[in-house]
Amino acid sequence: MNGRSGRLLAASLVLNVCLTGFLAARLYHAHLARSERPTIDAVLAGIQSKLSRDDAARFIAPFERDRSKLQTSQAELESARAAVWKAIAAEPFDADLARRAIDVWRQKSSDNAKHFVDALADAVQAISPGGRVTVTRTLEEQQPTFASHRAADAAQ
Repeated sequence: MNGRSGRLLAASLVLNVCLTGFLAARLYHAHLARSERPTIDAVLAGIQSKLSRDDAARFIAPFERDRSKLQTSQAELESARAAVWKAIAAEPFDADLARRAIDVWRQKSSDNAKHFVDALADAVQAISPGGRVTVTRTLEEQQPTFASHRAADAAQ
């Protein structure tokens, strides 16, 4: 093996090690993001645990009523998300396919949010004013992004 071939082999090896490390780090961070994100059931259980018995029963009723719709919507969103990742990873890459997958994902995300917010609006309408304060505080504790949006809205 001559000097040039050795340098190319070494450069290739270094590049492969770096890319493997980068990929492993990305996968690990994606796993952490998924595992750190509380489920809807966990968020609702956390809220219920801090409400009075009457408020807790009235709060959860709209979510129970809409459980099938919420579960279907969540499953469709997860399927759309998987289709985006598959389209992005496809070889050869098809930009139009990726854009269509992203558009479907965006729509499913919007649909999912609408179903949740509709149930949430019905839920907080049914509970006491003190219960609504508890819901807000609990969401702020469980969802840091909710708290930052609320702070930004208050500042305006």
